[in-house]
Order: sequence, then structure tokens, then C-alpha cells
Amino acid sequence: MSHLRTLSLSSHPPKCISPALRPLIKPPIHIHVLARHFRATPPRGDVFFVAFPALKGGLLALTRWTLLLLPFVYRYRMWKRYPRFSMVLFQIPVFAICLVLALGLDQSPRTNRWRLLLMSEREEHEWARRRFDECIAQDGPLLVAADDPRVAQVHRVCERLVAVLDDVDSPSHYVSAAATQVVDDTPEAQRLRLSQVAGEQGAGLAFKPSCTAQSALMPFRPESSNPTKQLHIDDWRIYVVDLPRINAFALPTREIFVYTGIINLLEDDTLLAGVLAHEIAHVTQRHAVENAGFVNIAAIAFDIIRGISYSLTISFPLMSDMAGSFINLMNDYVADRAYSRKLEMEADVVGLSFMAKAGYNPSMALDLWDAMAAVEEDAAASGQAVSISDKLTFLRTHPTSLQRQKNIEKYLPKAMKYYEASPFRRQQASPPAAPATAEPEQTASTTSREEKVVVTAANA
Repeated sequence: MSHLRTLSLSSHPPKCISPALRPLIKPPIHIHVLARHFRATPPRGDVFFVAFPALKGGLLALTRWTLLLLPFVYRYRMWKRYPRFSMVLFQIPVFAICLVLALGLDQSPRTNRWRLLLMSEREEHEWARRRFDECIAQDGPLLVAADDPRVAQVHRVCERLVAVLDDVDSPSHYVSAAATQVVDDTPEAQRLRLSQVAGEQGAGLAFKPSCTAQSALMPFRPESSNPTKQLHIDDWRIYVVDLPRINAFALPTREIFVYTGIINLLEDDTLLAGVLAHEIAHVTQRHAVENAGFVNIAAIAFDIIRGISYSLTISFPLMSDMAGSFINLMNDYVADRAYSRKLEMEADVVGLSFMAKAGYNPSMALDLWDAMAAVEEDAAASGQAVSISDKLTFLRTHPTSLQRQKNIEKYLPKAMKYYEASPFRRQQASPPAAPATAEPEQTASTTSREEKVVVTAANA
């Protein structure tokens, strides 16, 4: 029996086994198991098996064409001859507009205001990447080095503003482990990540940012050369351009461009924080996308007016051309720029809260726009050409300094509460108590500094 147990462990029966025992030992059976790794289908942004951008564009185009035909259907009484066709022609734009509103309607996370966003974050980042390439190609050779004191000032202000954006109450700012991160593996997302990495590497080889304001949300950042495995980091890259231009702007891909003209004009950290907080607010509120959505909806509304006007004045060509030109003027200038002014006012309010939470006195925003008004007055007094759109308020893309100040004054009490509760304000070390004999000298020094800031703003 022991001999049989030994034989049962072998893979092939030996020849010495008797024929009576050989049938008891069966040859091994090799089973090929096909192992299939589980892989979830990546989420796609398709609607009705159509890509979301193509669906939006098709719905808007279909709506505009049908709305142009409806006035002629009514004028020539085609609805009596073809009632079914006329009803379908009327239902198409109604259904398309409802579908566009259902897909693009969104509520602002900070102001709770309803808005229409007809561009996804992926499309927004692609647009911002093209805009960044244009800016870096034009202003890249004029970037200021990292050891410049003006760069240190901008970096100091941006670090505090970026820390304010790290709001733990925001669902989009939850931090998870690298292994549990959900990565969009769609071809469009992979192509975007590869283009972003290639663009960053290309820009990094040619023009590195002047400084970087790092976010505190990701204390541990594993490095990877694979762009599909890189974690999403909320750092802001800052480019300080050595030009006397009084301007600054931010892109949705977290790049901030600051020109030395505005740094030299303001000098004070608080005033500079007011400008940078305003630009960062544009990015957090996605104002560029919202403005594009409003332009599309406004175009549909003006197409209705244009079609009605043309159908009523088709017998009078001169009147029809005049009405069409007036409608185009209202569409291209008045409506678009009026909404742009509204977004600027909202950026002032949101930026005021950022500024206050970062420990900067929000009441200094009033002094900021006093300085900007002085700059405009000096430019007009020096003989610089002023366009008619800057003279007329309803044609301006930005509100006047007086309008901004009135808007800021309404929200200033709420911003002061943020300022008083700001941890940055509490972290500032109080200066040591000076002797009684040095009090007059310290007061005089403080007064001279205040006078210097006022004189700088008045002479700007």
C-alpha cells in the first residue's frame, strides 16, 4: 500500500506497474484557465451616444435655424397649409432650448446664483492651454527672475490667497489616497493630460514661472513620469512680466500673469491682494465659461427678434437693413458687455471675501479703485486717445471705479467679519511695546508711511 501511495504522487505511471494497476492511475488533466482582469468602463460625458460638445453645438445651431424660419411661417400663413409641419417647427426650438438648459444649468458654489455653463472643465482647460501658449510666446522673454523683490511680494500675497481657496467644506477639495483616486481614462482626457504635460515641459524648458504658490491640500505628492497617474495638484504658477502695463489676469489652468506696472503702482501688499483676489475669483467662478454660455443664449434671443423684424419689414429693404444693423449692434456690444460688467461686479465681491479671509483689510479695496480712477484721469489728461466705448458707460466691458466702490460698500460689512475672524490676522506677531519716549517718533513714522501711500495713489 505504501508503494501505491508513492506512485500516486508521480505525474506519469512508471513502466514497472502491472497492467492490472495501470488503469487505476489516470494521467493528469491540464486545464487552461483564462484569467480576465476586471476593468470598469470609464465614465463618458456622452448624451444619447453623442459627445457633449457636439450635442450642444448641434442643438444651438438647430434652434437658431428654426427660429429664423418661424416668423416667415407666420407671415405667409404656412401654418394653415401645413399645420403638422408648422407644429413640429415650433416644437423643435422649444425642446432644444429646454435640453440645453437642463444640460448646462449650474449653481455657483459661492454666490448660489444660477448660471448657464455650456463648456465642460475639459474644454475650458483646453481653451486655457491655448491662451497660455499665446501669452508665454509673447511675454516669455520678459519674465522677471525669481530673486527679484517684486516676485517675492507677489509670491507672498498669492500664498495667502491660495491658502484661502483650500476650503475644507468644498467637496471638490477632499483628499484621498493615490490608489483610490478615480482617473478619467477616456481618450479625450488622456489626450488632454498628455498635451498639458507636454505644454508644461515645453514651457518649463523655455520659460519657467517666476514663482509657484503651493496648495496645502496635498502634503505628500508621489512623483510619476506617467501623465495618466499624476495627481491633481492645486498649485498656482505665477509669471511676473517686466512691462509697464497696469494689468493682471488668471487662467483656468491656474496660471497668473502679473505685470510690473501694476506692482510698481500699488507697492502695498493689501492693494495688490485686492487685484489678485479679483482675478482669482474670475477663475473660481468660471466666468469665462459663463460669459460664453450667455453669448449663445443671447444670440438665440436676438435671432428671434431679427427674424420677426425681417419678416415684418421684408417689403421695405432700407428699413429692414437699418433694423438688422441696430439688432446686431445691440447683440454685439450692449448685451455682451452688460453681462461682462455684471461678472466683474461679482468678481469684486468674491475677491473681497478672499482678500478678507487672507488677512488683508477689505476696506482698502476702496482705495484701490481710487488709485485706478486716478490712473484713468492721468491718462486722459496726458492726451492719450480714449475710445467712445470707454466714454459711454453702457458700452464698457468693465464698470467704472465709482460703480465698483458703491458695489463694494454694500458687501463691506460682511467682508469685515471675515477679516476679523481671519487666522492670518491672528498669526501676525504683535510688535513689541516701545518705550514711552519713542512713542511720538513711532507715531510720526506711521503717519509718514500713510501719507506716502496716499500720495502714491493720488499721483498714479
